[in-house]
Amino acid sequence: MNKQANYVVLQNNHVLLIKNAESFTLPTGDELSPLMEYISCVHQVGFHQHIACFCAEISKDFQLSSAGLFVPIKQAISVVDNAVFPLIVKSIHLLDWNNNNKYCGFCGNHTLKNSEIFEAQCTVCEKVFYPRISPSIIVLIRKGKQILMARGPHFAEGVYGLIAGFVSPGETLEEAVEREVFEEVGIKIKNIRYFGSQPWPFPDSLMVAFLADFDSGEIQIDNVEIIEAGWYSADKLPGRPSSAKSIATLLVNYYINNVS
Repeated sequence: MNKQANYVVLQNNHVLLIKNAESFTLPTGDELSPLMEYISCVHQVGFHQHIACFCAEISKDFQLSSAGLFVPIKQAISVVDNAVFPLIVKSIHLLDWNNNNKYCGFCGNHTLKNSEIFEAQCTVCEKVFYPRISPSIIVLIRKGKQILMARGPHFAEGVYGLIAGFVSPGETLEEAVEREVFEEVGIKIKNIRYFGSQPWPFPDSLMVAFLADFDSGEIQIDNVEIIEAGWYSADKLPGRPSSAKSIATLLVNYYINNVS
């Protein structure tokens, strides 16, 4: 273990963080060295402040007795600094890929990992497997000076978000935006334009964000993906997305800062 390196350590959908006076940081190799017997699946995921960063898993039954804390993933990516966020996201994605590709999907034999290029190759039939990226869309829909905000059944109390969903085989990103909006809230939209993208670690999504304008229809929620939706102005938003670092929050902030 590199004692000077930083480590993203996962256990049961929690991230190991060290709490300092006013911040949370990743543990160093030196801090983790007494725990080596519990650590596995180590891969380098990048650098933080010019210091190497690795991801790893720790045994599910391991109990901390130090200053570290196991923090739920969504909370962890909200409290760390912006430079650490992509390292946690990448670590979650790669460790999930590692666990899901221990065996070949064609012949069932063991795979051998090449962590330098994140490749898993079957030791018998030589099929190669790479980390999967699942494209998803999210869209901020504007109607005059209002935007559409909605809640899903799994949302925490007081949390509202935007329409989002996975891209289906054979459709463009823009088609996915139109379909998801119509399926979930029953309206038609126009002027779809690209806003930005963000890797999202639940566990392997790439969120592609769009802006769009209301075209026609009345809100009719599907009562499956969406249980509440409505049009809201910037000064009367019903709630905000759950993570301050999510692209949903960036979209809402963009709207608030550009209302005219």
